[in-house]
Amino acid sequence: MRRESNKNQRQSFAPRCRLTNRTVWCMTVAVLLVATSPLIGDPPKASPPAPTPKSASTPAPSPKPDATHGKRVQYDKGILIDWSVPQVEITARVAQTDRPVELLICSEKTKEHESVLVTNARPKKIFEALGLIGAAAGKPGSFDPTSGKITPASGQALTIDVSFEQDGKTVRKGAHDLMVESKTKKPIGSLPWVFCGSSTLDGRFAADVDGTIACVVDFSTALIGLADSHTSSDSELWLLADKNRVPKQGTPCTVIIRTKESSTPPPAQPAPKLAASGVLDLTLTPEGFFQLGDDVIDALALDALVKERIKINPNQKVIIRPIKVELEEARKMNLFTRLAGRAIIGSGINADSLSIQFLDEPPAKPEQPRRIAKPDPIPWMTVIKSPDAWLAVQPTATPPTSPESVPTASPPASPAPAKAGSPTPKPTPAPKPEKP
Repeated sequence: MRRESNKNQRQSFAPRCRLTNRTVWCMTVAVLLVATSPLIGDPPKASPPAPTPKSASTPAPSPKPDATHGKRVQYDKGILIDWSVPQVEITARVAQTDRPVELLICSEKTKEHESVLVTNARPKKIFEALGLIGAAAGKPGSFDPTSGKITPASGQALTIDVSFEQDGKTVRKGAHDLMVESKTKKPIGSLPWVFCGSSTLDGRFAADVDGTIACVVDFSTALIGLADSHTSSDSELWLLADKNRVPKQGTPCTVIIRTKESSTPPPAQPAPKLAASGVLDLTLTPEGFFQLGDDVIDALALDALVKERIKINPNQKVIIRPIKVELEEARKMNLFTRLAGRAIIGSGINADSLSIQFLDEPPAKPEQPRRIAKPDPIPWMTVIKSPDAWLAVQPTATPPTSPESVPTASPPASPAPAKAGSPTPKPTPAPKPEKP
């Protein structure tokens, strides 16, 4: 029973990626989504519109599941996707109610004393979920010390609401309603939230390190920020938690995030016109998209296309190759091309019908032969000159017993003869005894 439970648990969550480069990580998300697409449900027969990558950090958007599968999907711990809107819902709790704030929501054990809410959901998984509902990541705010220029955060415009239970009723407020201005204590209007997408920090997803999920001041690691700039200096924090509107500390709540466009759905766009037959010749991009002729499709759209093709031709041919990159990145691109090939096989393509092409990789560095240190030779001259000193440091060694090695006593030196013509030294007379 335990093995079966663990197996079901592994199948109910998307695989976790652990790569350091933001671009490579996003490509991994897109590739592995192909293998996990049955969890969400078979995509509709019509292929979704071709996405336009706006940033290397933006995951490929995903189509909504059809009505035969659930509209609300538990994506990861503390993260739920409601495809009917679409929106991302994050479980959280109130961190504090009356102090200056730098964040609306942060990760556990990071900045709870400076945040209104705290959650145990991973920022990296929130990033993925927002990408799946179509949010395009931009960049966090930055400051150039040389020119003194401040660049505010950019990205997909978002709306954030918070819901919680109060007096037996479910209350839903805009995130801005939980804060007031620090100096005037007056309410603030709606905030210009943007999906800035965080960054990498020492090879890790920066928001995972700092816990900066939704920030109201400038953070270079922010996952969600504001389109206008505000300093993070403690003495100049511009917002304060509103104790009159924030429920008591520890109150469970739900943070609801959606793109601004989701409130008024855009008109449906025609699906890309893909060839109905023939070989699928795919080029994998560093952002995790697939180029098919003049079209660009994401991983789930490719999965839907492959399944449609298999219904018509079970021996559908597929060719996949990585796009050309710098030589030092070729090894990494080849690795993810292999992963993409495995995902395509998982969609139903026969292994014999799949052809994978790779880039030339830089030559491996030859291994240097190991040098074996030779033992030091026995210092015979030291033994000969000073056998006692050598025996003191080498108690187990036996010095040679040849007569040459044993020192002999030297005879006393005779006085040197006097040179010719030199005066003979007079003997020193003995001292006379003193008279009494």
